[in-house]
Amino acid sequence: MKEIGGYFELELTKGIEYHSELLKLNSGRNAFKYILKTRNPKKVFIPNFICDSVIEPLDELKINYEFFNIDENFEIIQNVILKENEIIFYVNYFALKSKYIEKLTHKYNNSLIVDNTQAFFEKPLKDIDTIYSPRKFFGVSDGGYLSTNKFLDEDLEQDESCSHSIQLLGRIDKNASSFYNDYQKAEQRLINQPVKQMSKLTESILSSIDYESVIKKRKDNFVFLHNELKDMNLLNLDEKLDFVPFVYPLHRGGDCNDLRNHLIANKIYVAKYWNEVNGREKASDVEQNFVEQIIPLPCDQRYNLDDMKRIVSIVKEYGKMYKNQEESTRVEKFKRNSSLEEFLGEINSDLWNTEEKLLDKKEPAYPIIFIMGPMRSGSTLMTQWLANLGEFAYPTNLMSRFYKSPIIASKIQRLLTDEQYNYRDEILDFNSEIDFNSENGKTKGALAPNEFWYFWRRFLPFKELDYLLTQELFEKVDIDTLKSEFAGIVDVFQKPFALKGMILNYNIDFLDKVFDKAIFIYTKRDPLTNIESALKAREKQLGSIDEWHSFKIPEYEELKKLNPYEQVAGQIYNINKAVESGLENVAEHKKMTVNYEEFCENPKKFYDELKNKLKTQGCEIGSEYKGEEKFKITRKSVSDENILKAYKKFY
Repeated sequence: MKEIGGYFELELTKGIEYHSELLKLNSGRNAFKYILKTRNPKKVFIPNFICDSVIEPLDELKINYEFFNIDENFEIIQNVILKENEIIFYVNYFALKSKYIEKLTHKYNNSLIVDNTQAFFEKPLKDIDTIYSPRKFFGVSDGGYLSTNKFLDEDLEQDESCSHSIQLLGRIDKNASSFYNDYQKAEQRLINQPVKQMSKLTESILSSIDYESVIKKRKDNFVFLHNELKDMNLLNLDEKLDFVPFVYPLHRGGDCNDLRNHLIANKIYVAKYWNEVNGREKASDVEQNFVEQIIPLPCDQRYNLDDMKRIVSIVKEYGKMYKNQEESTRVEKFKRNSSLEEFLGEINSDLWNTEEKLLDKKEPAYPIIFIMGPMRSGSTLMTQWLANLGEFAYPTNLMSRFYKSPIIASKIQRLLTDEQYNYRDEILDFNSEIDFNSENGKTKGALAPNEFWYFWRRFLPFKELDYLLTQELFEKVDIDTLKSEFAGIVDVFQKPFALKGMILNYNIDFLDKVFDKAIFIYTKRDPLTNIESALKAREKQLGSIDEWHSFKIPEYEELKKLNPYEQVAGQIYNINKAVESGLENVAEHKKMTVNYEEFCENPKKFYDELKNKLKTQGCEIGSEYKGEEKFKITRKSVSDENILKAYKKFY
């Protein structure tokens, strides 16, 4: 008999649940248990990257299971072949894998079980058992949905939630930390629970939610976070956002515990998925990295744009702190000037609107000369030599300050330094002589050559590593603007433009396809002296040979496990290998190899070769060589046993 009168219960709007047509159970893990009981499989294949709650019902029902691995895109690595009455369980990670799940259904049909606990708003596919856990998305203490066409022949008792829902009310009245113990107790209660129907309280709460509003808020918050943080996120997230996000998964790479703790200290509570993975014997490096390096930032319906701005501010604040920690490894004279960095950022932003109007030329009229090869292989000397010849334009220290407006910088430089624009020597006092001195690639003087890395990094969306696959570069680099910047620079100087391109040592094929008029100069040095020089550079710039110096190449993670001598030997070996491989498919008239020792003995020989290659591209330079007769070779032999051992490991 219905009760009438008395005290009031919690009043909730009566509406329709998002998954009202599905089977309503008391938890997501029990939805899985329900499937196992109806199907009684001989074996279940499950991902290594998953929480123990999925293993719990398998152990309880004494069903065999086997782990499989996933890759950087959360996709199955092994070719899992199912035998009779075997099934495979796959997670829709962060709601990102719905399209991939459709492919899996073609392979496994109804032997596939889909875990949508992180993808509440994804509708189930026909005849595919699918699990949902609403407490991951909403303020309920339990509950699960199951899409299935196989049902247990038994009456299920209805669960009750009132005794373990105090944390839901307490957080409204006080705060999350005051009721965290109650939250943990409610979570513990779900372990080894019998399969029951969803409680009336949970069902009522889920019937009261404005789902359209939830969808909009989650998407809006996710988009804001992604626009602000995508440059530091290693995950390739779908820009179209054709899914409703669970969280914003920020994959930072490296050790993220400090960032996680920094967020928590600022009352931004972020979970860790899932510590138990690290204890599994067959968990891969990728899966263990996901555990440690993915920071799930809240972006749900409880929060607005101001909350998202706060999250971004704290993440970026940590980024600056981390950068300062990296900076602290540099010796004093190589430390960056933070005031200069900020001021240059401001100036370049101010000039961009004008620079953008100058990007009308689409192809450089003169060849671009890219200097490739390992660090300390003679690339700076090569740049200085080309600059000193007077036949080539090159990025100067002055131009480097205007990394976002190099065409404007080129014009300013000509105005200040070109004799053609001199008026009574008012400001014509820049030193234009190149003295062939440098420290770890750094030169002195407004018109001395600069490495131009800030310009390159403006276009290259590198993150943890200074590398992307060439196909990714074609998808992510603003190629039109890159080419137009080079075209504008050579138009100002009316000369070929020579610069270091070693940041793309592993992507020569990308540069080759983008620039029709180009020459790749590969500077190569005796490996032993190259290793010794690179170790000296570490010590000079970072105060120790133990710290990594130069670009983080694809082999970085493996090389970091080695001693410093082997690290450097591996750097130089792998870079040389990558450059040589990249040059194999480059036309002969677009490439030349310059052995450092030979170059020092006879620079004219290489001038003549370069002149002939430029001529095949319709570019004439002076027929008479006016450069240095020879250069001093700084290192001729190496006796350090550590270097010799490291050399033998790779060569």
